[in-house]
Amino acid sequence: MTMDRHDMEKEKLFIRMSSVLHKSSKNIGASNSDDAFYRYKMPKMITKIEGRGNGIKTNIVNMVDVAKSLARPASYTTKYFGCELGAQSKFDEKTGVSLVNGSHDTAKLAGLLENFIKKYVPCYCCGNPKREILITKTQMVQLKCVACGFVSDVDMRDKLTSFILKNPPEQKKNSKDKKVMTRAEEERLKEGEAADKIKKKLIKDVKKTKDKTSTKKKGNASDEDHTSPTLSHTGDKDDGSGEEDDDCFARHRRCCSATGLTSY
Repeated sequence: MTMDRHDMEKEKLFIRMSSVLHKSSKNIGASNSDDAFYRYKMPKMITKIEGRGNGIKTNIVNMVDVAKSLARPASYTTKYFGCELGAQSKFDEKTGVSLVNGSHDTAKLAGLLENFIKKYVPCYCCGNPKREILITKTQMVQLKCVACGFVSDVDMRDKLTSFILKNPPEQKKNSKDKKVMTRAEEERLKEGEAADKIKKKLIKDVKKTKDKTSTKKKGNASDEDHTSPTLSHTGDKDDGSGEEDDDCFARHRRCCSATGLTSY
């Protein structure tokens, strides 16, 4: 039987009311259950048996809220229950309904959830429950602590790891990381612009020096062309004046020999 809108609204209202009535807040991890000042909380699990006979199923009513508090996809926790119980499990991304085949009590599922938390949630170094799921190039699942940065390997013999490899989590950036990225990008852009300006200036300077040297070379070549003919003209003039002097000297000698004077 398919549920209509009215039934869906009733189901959502039941989830909200049950979570309010239970006042379902407890510390994440059994080791922190007695710590009254522990700040990382999770809602208590609420289950509901649906169907009869061979079609009986266990609905984890608030699976989305539980998984959200653990910073893990609800599909991972649902699949983990199915793997540990040896039963088929299904999580609907659109409706948020988590179903496990068979009748399972809340205490049993809560114990399995504690095992899931030990394996996939708290840091082995500092105990912080905020860890990112990483998938390496060699298809290994790792957990990186957001607080201390410690990276630990997940036992790949666990059945859930194959599901994680096929359905990797979405990597979400924090607002702080985004701010740092934007600042770094702005600084890089500024450095790039400054480098471009310096490069353009250098190119202009090189062009100017090249133009100056070329003009100087042209000027020197033209000066040499102009000076060379003047020198030849002056040389010609010098040769002519020397010939005139020789003629005058010869005339002077002839005059002296005619008059009987000695030449000096």
